[in-house]
Amino acid sequence: MTPLSLQLKRVTANLRGDWIRRWERNIWDGSISCEEPFVVLIVAQIDSDLFWAKSLPSKGDALQLRLDLMPISKTEPLFQLHFTVPTGAFLQNVTAEFTDRNYRPKISASIKFETGALVPFATFSPRLKLSFACFAKTDVVVRRHYVWGLKPQFLDGIKNPWREILTRGRSGETIVPVAA
Repeated sequence: MTPLSLQLKRVTANLRGDWIRRWERNIWDGSISCEEPFVVLIVAQIDSDLFWAKSLPSKGDALQLRLDLMPISKTEPLFQLHFTVPTGAFLQNVTAEFTDRNYRPKISASIKFETGALVPFATFSPRLKLSFACFAKTDVVVRRHYVWGLKPQFLDGIKNPWREILTRGRSGETIVPVAA
């Protein structure tokens, strides 16, 4: 786990879920729970491209998290990945080819983690990784249409692209700077 800022509130959160088979699809269906209201940022990194989306704030102490491996071919192991928090965070523009049609990546996320850190969720290959981060609702400001961003006092020390992502917008795409 990579802390995004040392100033953010640390609250213990829990991840639980499992793979289910539905029709021709493998779906990891689970939830994230926390002791207080929170928000979730989901991230898909493909090489240096970073796709991201933000959930609505939780109304209770849990939000659903789902990864759906949807086949896009009737015979080949080609899939569209749907990584979602159904309260507004959807990443659906990621495709991948797997070794076979029953492929399920190992879920690498810890079942216990702290808010304010980027948590690796699943790695499909060196070039395709899914992650998420949870933030205590007290660390964010919620604007119109429930779009949230980190409060300005927590942005010191956060470098781009994370600073850009955590200040505004519901979803987007950016480039991860590559070290020379």
